Formats: sequence, C-alpha cells, structure tokens
Amino acid sequence: MGDVRSGSIKRCATAVGEGATVVRFVHEHLTKVREKNRQAAAGST
Repeated sequence: MGDVRSGSIKRCATAVGEGATVVRFVHEHLTKVREKNRQAAAGST
C-alpha cells in the first residue's frame, strides 16, 4: 500500500474497491444471520 501523495492513485483506488467489496460481503452475511434468527424465533413459538 502506498501513499497517494507519492504518485500512485491506482493503489488507493484498489484499496477503496476492496473495502467496498468487504462491506458488501458483511452486509450479505448479516442479512443471512438475521434471516436465520427470524426463522429460529418463528420455529420456537
């Protein structure tokens, strides 16, 4: 990883893109966990 001031913007853009991908995966995972929790709660009543 480099400093954007040292001349390479590509490294910064790549890091931003990777971060966005991670955020998307975290949201997908949380959605799945919430759905499982809802199903478990519905099944226990």
